[in-house]
Amino acid sequence: MMKKNHRQLHIIYNIAALLGLLSLAACKTPQATLPKDTIKASLPVATSDTVSAIPVWRDFFQDETLRALIDTALNNNQDLKITLQEMAIAKSNILAKRGQMLPSITANMSVGASKVGRYTADGAG
Repeated sequence: MMKKNHRQLHIIYNIAALLGLLSLAACKTPQATLPKDTIKASLPVATSDTVSAIPVWRDFFQDETLRALIDTALNNNQDLKITLQEMAIAKSNILAKRGQMLPSITANMSVGASKVGRYTADGAG
């Protein structure tokens, strides 16, 4: 009788283990898919002699008076100066954060001395 119960228990454990393995095999993590980048393919390619495909504003405007006015406006534009300063601050923050991720070595050293009085609790004895 004991052998029969042991055998049934063994069969139940095997079935439970098989069901557990099958349920684990059924679990599948979703695979990352990258969307097709159609916009990047449609942009013009910058060659080695040009920085970007956008023309420089001085080449775009032909009138010298207009060029001088635009140049003066750009040099005196406070919003543009503020934006350039904010960009410089952001770049330095990025460099600081990047520097925090680098490994570092620190060392501490200390020296101490004490002279205990002759007739005190520490000096007695």
